[in-house]
Amino acid sequence: MVKKKRSIPRVPKKKNNFLSSSELQALLNDIIIIAANSPKGVERKKIREILQLPPNYTTEINTALAYLCQQGVFCQNGKKRYKLDSTSVRRGTLSFHPRGFGFVSLESEAENGGMENDVFIPPRCMNHGIHGDQVLLQITKKRRKKTEGCILAILQRTTDKIIGVYEGGRIRGRVIPEDDRYPFHFIIPGEFSCGAKDGESVVIRLDPGENRKHHRQSPPYYGKIVEVLGDPEDLETQARVVIHKHGLVAGFADEVLAEAARLNKRIVSSGNRLDLRDILHVTIDAEDARDFDDAVAVVKTRKGYRLYVSIADVSHYVQPGSILDQEAYKRGTSVYLPGTVLPMLPEELSNDLCSLKPEENRYAFTVIMEFDRQGNLKKKEFHKSIICSHYRLTYNLVNQILVERLSDIQQQYKPILTPLKWMGELADALEAQRVVRGSLMMEIPEAVVEVDFEKNEISSIYRAERKKSHKMIEEFMLIANETVATILEKNNRPALYRIHERPDPQKVAELEGFLTALGFNLSSDTGSVNWFQNILDAARGSPLEYIVNNLILRVMQQARYSPHNTGHFALASSFYTHFTSPIRRYPDLQVHRVLSGLTETLPLNVDLAEAGEHVSQQERKAMEAEREMVGRLKALYMKDKTGQEFRARVSGIGSNRLFVELTDTVISGSVALGDLKGDYFLVDEKNHRLIGERTHRIYQIGDEVEVRLLRVDFTQQKIDFTII
Repeated sequence: MVKKKRSIPRVPKKKNNFLSSSELQALLNDIIIIAANSPKGVERKKIREILQLPPNYTTEINTALAYLCQQGVFCQNGKKRYKLDSTSVRRGTLSFHPRGFGFVSLESEAENGGMENDVFIPPRCMNHGIHGDQVLLQITKKRRKKTEGCILAILQRTTDKIIGVYEGGRIRGRVIPEDDRYPFHFIIPGEFSCGAKDGESVVIRLDPGENRKHHRQSPPYYGKIVEVLGDPEDLETQARVVIHKHGLVAGFADEVLAEAARLNKRIVSSGNRLDLRDILHVTIDAEDARDFDDAVAVVKTRKGYRLYVSIADVSHYVQPGSILDQEAYKRGTSVYLPGTVLPMLPEELSNDLCSLKPEENRYAFTVIMEFDRQGNLKKKEFHKSIICSHYRLTYNLVNQILVERLSDIQQQYKPILTPLKWMGELADALEAQRVVRGSLMMEIPEAVVEVDFEKNEISSIYRAERKKSHKMIEEFMLIANETVATILEKNNRPALYRIHERPDPQKVAELEGFLTALGFNLSSDTGSVNWFQNILDAARGSPLEYIVNNLILRVMQQARYSPHNTGHFALASSFYTHFTSPIRRYPDLQVHRVLSGLTETLPLNVDLAEAGEHVSQQERKAMEAEREMVGRLKALYMKDKTGQEFRARVSGIGSNRLFVELTDTVISGSVALGDLKGDYFLVDEKNHRLIGERTHRIYQIGDEVEVRLLRVDFTQQKIDFTII
């Protein structure tokens, strides 16, 4: 057992000619961080040089080093060299609990040293740590089932910005963080309030100087307001909160805009481009789409169909290593928030030069594919091209023509009725081919959030409907991406593939047990694509369909970008990449360059593995931001509906509450067991249900219920209901 140490090393309290007590404490922290960055140890002289201290500070350094050795933080490695004591000092990531304590997840199994659990950190031992920080800690207690430690130093902050709501005071104010993983407030001295008004959303930074000055080792901490975002109930404020929280960038630097403005806007026909302006290309997008980066055309042939998928040629304008290229790589992707977009490239490109507007010539990169009547690919070609989109169509419009067969609409678009019919036929054949090979046909309903920033109102929230027109374009983009990936692999060209690995066997086993409890009769090929598809087929049309689709989605690995092609599990595809959206995804731009034969495909001298990791991370960040913004808007939308009743479905069972999702709006919330009236409900964990102790009433996943809204906390995105 490790001898118990003080929670945070401190130098003895004694008079000193050079440093105050707080400065000596700061010296300890600085020396610890220097040692953390010097695995082989560091000499006294080097410490003084790094800290830029004069020679007469030798006594203070010696005192600090002696004390750190005595506390078991340091050990000597030679006469004048010191290093961290690896027997008790470890690195890890701090997770803060709303109740004030925390846990540190150690970096690796080697760091873990055989400990079964994360290291528990009591509130008094946090040493300015906040959720997500990379920290250095010292083990103070080591037992079989519980290991305890204290944080010695913060190696890296998870963020330099924290979002919260300001509460003003006579002399000083405070900020209450939105995130409950910061379960404390930040003290804001009056001079650091930045003019914030009571109740406004603000951005703060911790103030290390103030915290050291007040010997602040545990919450609450001192901070500075660095930006005032505005009224939390303002939609634009909510967007700014999400942008800040996820480290997104809303605008472009002047040099980026200047380079975009200098681009040559002339579209000229040349010998190295195939002229496809006579081919009847059309764009099919959502009603509110602002950039049209893909156009399609289908021609019926004697043996089948010819499909043209033409993608805006972004690589013509964004040259490798240029300022535009570096900016696009840094962002990695466009971010789409309800009512606004943070584009990967300036509007000069995304909304003009690389937007396939109707009746305007545009440079493109075209994949031409020949299929037989059954949708089997027989021939493929790739060409730099010049095209002219003849019609700007929407999903609703195409559905009215092909499915609803509205005569007045059909008459208005008579010249393209037959080509659209061919598109529908080919898309059906391609979908049938995917079903045969085992591609997962998942249906995950999403919420459409319509906002009006000028009126500061959420117009409506409703369940998105996937129409035949959506599926048609989806099939064309999928086959284009697969065809491009096949060529890249066949020719051994270095590129970023879109890979999707097999699900984790442990998660599959948990899903298997869950579905068995729900009464599903499962096949023996557990975890295969066919196994998952059989489950989806069994649930289709039942009350459990949506729940099962979501459960399977949670089990799946997250797709990512990699230079190593390992296939795409969910699509049951051996070859897959992203080619069809280079204006909003950097990997697509990189693939275009490879197909064009360019040797230099990435900026800043990064390799493909590093690029794959970076753009995957940027994609995840964008998805999290989009999901959070939708959640915030849903909560704001429900804020004034307290007491109203809704139709819902039970979507999950927790230890102290059940989760529901409203049928019409896909808005999620929860029902605390204490809010269930008329009985005391017990949790049946094995069968994932609640059972009334007296009435034997059962609530289980998939049940349709009527709920009443009790309360909404829109900053925490929490919506509480009770079942009627």
